[in-house]
Amino acid sequence: MSASFTIGFGRWPDAWDSTRGMLNWVETVVAEHTDDAALAAGLRELADCGYQFLSFHLIERDQVPELVQVVIDALMSAAEQEFHDRPEIVAHVQELVDFVTEWQVDHLEELLAWDHDAALAACRLSLTRGATVNDVLLRLRATGFSPADCVQALHTLTGRTLAEMADVIHRSDAWADCRRRQSGDLLREALDKGLADSTQPR
Repeated sequence: MSASFTIGFGRWPDAWDSTRGMLNWVETVVAEHTDDAALAAGLRELADCGYQFLSFHLIERDQVPELVQVVIDALMSAAEQEFHDRPEIVAHVQELVDFVTEWQVDHLEELLAWDHDAALAACRLSLTRGATVNDVLLRLRATGFSPADCVQALHTLTGRTLAEMADVIHRSDAWADCRRRQSGDLLREALDKGLADSTQPR
């Protein structure tokens, strides 16, 4: 049965297509090699349930760098050991490692500023250097910020109201693919939920 591992947060992330058995093997191997207990538990649950899909969205955003690094560091040696007599499977796992490595290289700057405050600081610096709001939204989306997260981020960065920022995001090129698809209403709902959550008393 087919399965897929989607790598990235952007509008057109790469996807490694495989079998459900192979995807669950990847999840199990990463769980065995990570030092993040919560990530390991989540991946084991996905593998035990036989999920046919894995993406960065299914784990916590701050677990993504660890997932990426473990795939790069541990997966090939595990594949070569377990599938030493199946070179086609080893080559298939190498494709996944190559996808993940390419993503890491492309997002190295963002990974160095992966925590929330550092990401905002990097975006603030980009704005002072002439970046547009859409440039900032593309960067935030690529590092896993949800539409609601982007509302809060732009509010912090610009000082404009949450409602104004929600409208900016809804019209932005950075989220245009969601708006063009039938999921456009879901984007609006996500933005409205972010606004509602932000106004709740703490």
